[in-house]
Amino acid sequence: MLSDQWLQLNYTHGPSKWVSDVVDYYYWYDESNKPVGVSLNFEYANDFHYDLSLEEWRKAAILIHINEDLENTETRLKQFFNDHSKMFDFEDFLNSNGIKFSKIAFY
Repeated sequence: MLSDQWLQLNYTHGPSKWVSDVVDYYYWYDESNKPVGVSLNFEYANDFHYDLSLEEWRKAAILIHINEDLENTETRLKQFFNDHSKMFDFEDFLNSNGIKFSKIAFY
């Protein structure tokens, strides 16, 4: 997982923000407080966690209509998950658009 690598580098993440009843996300920051990636967590009975580097997240953000400054992330993700509510819609979206991610599942 990218987040494991980020933790080893002493990177930190910002506050968790809920964008649906089961999905939250947060940005990761390096020691200079520059964003390096994002984690999205699906808190079902079986948890799924996705990490994307900032480069890959920006590819997804463009398609989800998130501003370049990432200021409207929460609003746009709420709309995305409102429109795409099936368990693997997000992963299908990433795969169909060639966006690289790391994923871990807890069963």
